[in-house]
Amino acid sequence: MEELVGTLRGVTVLLAEDAARSRALMRAAALEYCGATVLTVDSAPAAKSVLAAIRPKVVITDLAMPAMASIFSGACVLRLKSKEFPPPWSP
Repeated sequence: MEELVGTLRGVTVLLAEDAARSRALMRAAALEYCGATVLTVDSAPAAKSVLAAIRPKVVITDLAMPAMASIFSGACVLRLKSKEFPPPWSP
């Protein structure tokens, strides 16, 4: 595992997970261990709010969070991304 230390240095990750233990484990044991800057939220609506303010390089989300299906949250990410980098065929 030592070869992974620092491999995500400079990468901002948004981690959306409603289970506190899973969120803490993924943050500390995986992402921060590899050097990522990790922003955590416990719901899809909170993730949507964060995405309105910042643009992380990576978004990791639980697919079964309450309040808003993460599939819908993923669609929000894609819409934000398409505004930032519109397809070449858009008018």
